[in-house]
Amino acid sequence: MKKRNVLGIFISIVLICVSGGIAIAQERVYVSTDKDVYVAGEDLWFSVYCIDESTGKFSNMSDMAYLQFFSREGVAATQKVALIDGRGCGVFQIPLEFGTGNYSIVSYTKCDGGDAVTEFDGKIISVFNMIVCLVRCIREVLALDCNT
Repeated sequence: MKKRNVLGIFISIVLICVSGGIAIAQERVYVSTDKDVYVAGEDLWFSVYCIDESTGKFSNMSDMAYLQFFSREGVAATQKVALIDGRGCGVFQIPLEFGTGNYSIVSYTKCDGGDAVTEFDGKIISVFNMIVCLVRCIREVLALDCNT
């Protein structure tokens, strides 16, 4: 008797899955920052919003979101963000190693499978590394002093 019940439940689950009867909840993660232009070493304040696409309301499916900062070379940094009722916030100090250029911030959760990485709907920020500029200027001044 137990085998029939288990078999019946298994067949029902397979039929529902094959027919597409299970609605898989999807969420989308959005990020906003306090501004669009930063200097390396500066604090970037951010807010993260996790939305259930089927309802348009804040999602409770995930309790952690991830921000990835992409440069031309690839992933430059990753930041974890705790989510409470679909929302999170925090601060990220832009590393001094970030070179001058544009960075894409992609946000995702484990539930959305990192879809944001393939369909970019993140945010683009510009970073200026003044230390690199200062070092370049000092080298030029030293080169002038050495040549005189």
